[in-house]
Amino acid sequence: MGKIFLSYASDDRKLAKDIQARLRQHGHDVFFDEDKLKPSDGYDRIIRRRIAKSDLMVFLCSEHSLKEGRYTLTELELAERQWPDPSGRVLPILVGTMTFDDLPSYLKGLSAYRYKGDPVSEITHLAEEMVGTRRRARRMRYGGAIAGAAALAIGIALVAAQIGGGESADSGAQADEVAQGDAPRPDPDIPRVNITDQEVDNFHDYETVLERPLGISVCPKSRFNVFNSSSRRIMLRVAVAYSDVYQDLGPLEPDGFQEVETDTGLGIYLVDARTDNVLHFVDFEGANCD
Repeated sequence: MGKIFLSYASDDRKLAKDIQARLRQHGHDVFFDEDKLKPSDGYDRIIRRRIAKSDLMVFLCSEHSLKEGRYTLTELELAERQWPDPSGRVLPILVGTMTFDDLPSYLKGLSAYRYKGDPVSEITHLAEEMVGTRRRARRMRYGGAIAGAAALAIGIALVAAQIGGGESADSGAQADEVAQGDAPRPDPDIPRVNITDQEVDNFHDYETVLERPLGISVCPKSRFNVFNSSSRRIMLRVAVAYSDVYQDLGPLEPDGFQEVETDTGLGIYLVDARTDNVLHFVDFEGANCD
């Protein structure tokens, strides 16, 4: 099912809560802020990530949500940064006496919907249609071509895929290369992520890993090294944040390293593909980039 971000003003909470309940009954993952989080820099980061991860934003356009200074306008601004073209991504719902002319310019290229009967049923139906259309298009886009798309999107630099602990038939030849000083060496001038036994042993998914302190922040289109400081082999996967794009890089032995070149976006996840354990989130937003 879909991931839906529900944006509303506190004055419209009852309608929003009813919509949220119906969508969840239908199996959707709905972000519904009930004032458990206080606006702050950290709050903005959570909201931005939730929007980026969503298939759809349902925006309740009322006199309250479009009033200057309301956080709903900040959410809409974050959505615009994520999706410059809101088509298929944002569903504006006219509430009360609001008209199309009252909408912000970002939404005026869309068809705003005014419910005629039961708002919860009608809005749920529209949201499900839009999520279904997007997910079908995404399956067609990535079906059968995920590896090639990932290689282009992530820009993996396959440097030193296996240094140390190799078990293949070529391990003797690799040892000779090391002895001769020909083995690739990590660039000491780029950031590094250390994967330890603690990260390998303690399972995190794509959500809970964000609750941990971030490992490093790097700029888009830059490089960093992944070091396996654990005692176990890792089947390293690099996944683009909030997308279906990923690349399996193969085994990373203890004391080995992998250089990764980033592309654009909000960040990437480092995953052990054997267990789907998310080891680290590498953030693109916290870095000071020119």
